[in-house]
Amino acid sequence: MEEKEIIEEENKPSEKKPADGNFMKIILLLAMVFVVMYMVFGKGKNDDACIVVSQSPFGQSQKQVWIDLENKLQAKGVAGFDLEVPEELEQTYTNVSYRAFSYQISEVTFHDDNGEDVIRIDKAKFCGKDILTTDDNSYTNIQKVTIDGKDVKERGNGDKYSAISWVDGEYSYGITAYNGGIDEATIEKYISEIK
Repeated sequence: MEEKEIIEEENKPSEKKPADGNFMKIILLLAMVFVVMYMVFGKGKNDDACIVVSQSPFGQSQKQVWIDLENKLQAKGVAGFDLEVPEELEQTYTNVSYRAFSYQISEVTFHDDNGEDVIRIDKAKFCGKDILTTDDNSYTNIQKVTIDGKDVKERGNGDKYSAISWVDGEYSYGITAYNGGIDEATIEKYISEIK
């Protein structure tokens, strides 16, 4: 009888024991390492990925809107970053308007006593792309200069410039000067103070 039991046990299909889980742990660990490496080293390879466009959980883009604000603190809250402007402008003009565009652009416009725009300063988070440019064809003088280690594009008529733009890090900056523009010395001073 014992022989019969031994033979029956030998003829039984073998039951495989489940793996102890070490192999799965190694696979999961490798997958996590790959994801972390991709996030660290792969980030920023696609320049378009840096432009902020809010989306709902279902993939539809939310409407991008300019929001008129009352002060610098509100502009910082809506834009998601601070825009420092030249102190001279803040002291000269009391009529100031602030706007922000859906966590991408912060804008400050200084107005004269009649409410006319005098100068506008923009700061935009566009991953180091100079997007704050205007139509180059409308100016007789277009030049690229280096100011404070930054490549600056100046557009204007004569020796005054009305549209100035540059990039510093991940931000793009722009100055729009109305009523004839501003001179080179003023541009240099403003660029050193705008952050």
